[in-house]
Amino acid sequence: MKLIERIEELLRLHNNAKYNELWPVCQKIVADSIQHSKLITGQMSNYDLHDDTHSIQVVYIIENLLGDKIHEITCYEAILLYLAAFLHDSAMALPSWEYELLKAIEGTDEIFDNTLSYQLLQ
Repeated sequence: MKLIERIEELLRLHNNAKYNELWPVCQKIVADSIQHSKLITGQMSNYDLHDDTHSIQVVYIIENLLGDKIHEITCYEAILLYLAAFLHDSAMALPSWEYELLKAIEGTDEIFDNTLSYQLLQ
């Protein structure tokens, strides 16, 4: 069984208002984290691929580690595990605005990005 299947099964079984409100929020967080993870390769090109395919692989590993025990976890536990797979690398990339700001002020005479339309003087 997959984590998403377990979550959907628990949502159907319990028809709990809190679960039903939480799951769409979590799906939005996952979608946003997938977009954010695309920044990792652009900002840290020397790292291995850390995009949604990596996160999906982490979900697969979690599912394999759980094995048949997946039937014992609660809805909250399943959601937290699913979110963890997509959020665990989020801090590797800065938000675009912060990355651009650092490019404008960081560096040396030899390594300085002067292609920006603005510069912050020191």
